[in-house]
Amino acid sequence: MSDPRIDDLAGLLTETAERHHAAYEPSCGFDPEWPLWYAPFYQAHLGERLGGVPTRSRLTHLLVAADEAFNAEVS
Repeated sequence: MSDPRIDDLAGLLTETAERHHAAYEPSCGFDPEWPLWYAPFYQAHLGERLGGVPTRSRLTHLLVAADEAFNAEVS
């Protein structure tokens, strides 16, 4: 049995990736500064789900940290 909150968040992550890719379609979605695009999008869409979100700079930092951790695992 899945948790609707997790499903909702997974949907938001997918939607964000799709919107970002569309915004950067000329470069096939490549954007070395992607956390700067994602952070305000998450900020706008997470507040209603969580009742508040971290600042844009904190979200950017968390995205960069998560990306670095993921890349360290993959390498």
